[in-house]
Amino acid sequence: MIDWLATLLHRLETEDAVVRVVVAGVRGSAPRETGACMLVGTQRVDGSIGGGNLEWTAIRSAHALLENPSPAARTDRFTLGAALGQCCGGAVEIRFERYGQADRKDLAKKLREAPRPAAPPLWLFGAGHVGRALVTVLGELPFAVTWVDGRENVFPAQLPSNVTPVDADVSSAPSGAFFLVMTHSHDLDYEIVRSILRRGGFAWLGMIGSDTKARRFRQRLAQQGIAQDRIARLVSPIGIDGIDSKLPGAIAVSVAAQLQQALEQEGTLSRARAGSATTGGR
Repeated sequence: MIDWLATLLHRLETEDAVVRVVVAGVRGSAPRETGACMLVGTQRVDGSIGGGNLEWTAIRSAHALLENPSPAARTDRFTLGAALGQCCGGAVEIRFERYGQADRKDLAKKLREAPRPAAPPLWLFGAGHVGRALVTVLGELPFAVTWVDGRENVFPAQLPSNVTPVDADVSSAPSGAFFLVMTHSHDLDYEIVRSILRRGGFAWLGMIGSDTKARRFRQRLAQQGIAQDRIARLVSPIGIDGIDSKLPGAIAVSVAAQLQQALEQEGTLSRARAGSATTGGR
């Protein structure tokens, strides 16, 4: 849960108390990383610490803390294999923190002062069937999605909190953005892709379409003077190997997985560049 403070404050508008359950430490293999958290109330759970017996046990402990708020916080240690029958084999420390109405003022102050997490920007061009299916999946991924389509009445009324619908062009996108192109028009797809490649400075660029469409686009781009090293960065067709279904939902899952792979690869490269800089390139 990227913005647990905002979610917690929203929950406390209608609930007397909520327990934050956070992975405080990990030794060995575990379902989630340190910092993963969920918010547990009497009626609803937001977020996840990995599922399975660990999560169910933590939820029960959180419910007990809602009923008996003394102490308001504690840390428990769980051995996943021996205690919970999970084959991860590691051990985790889980922190339980109960928040009630008296905490709202302090929480609001923390929210105002907290550094905002910088979600990587993803610009999605096209609000057709696949775009709509994809946005639903992207709502669960750590991107700040700018959803672009100039047509009227194409965006759903309800959108994930990390998705912003706009009518804009490539020039408005920040440097280092991820791009995904899947409009209603092949000509428009081409113009968008060409603009991105000419501008440069992007983290990843994917375009929906067949092998034939991708080959023709690459030929046209080369004829119009786009450098081959930039053309080579165009990912098309998109989606991970092994998923061939044309159903919008299947395409969405496949492309979302590919985007997550690209995001994690970009993070690995960034860490490697930072490490090289601190060691003088050795």
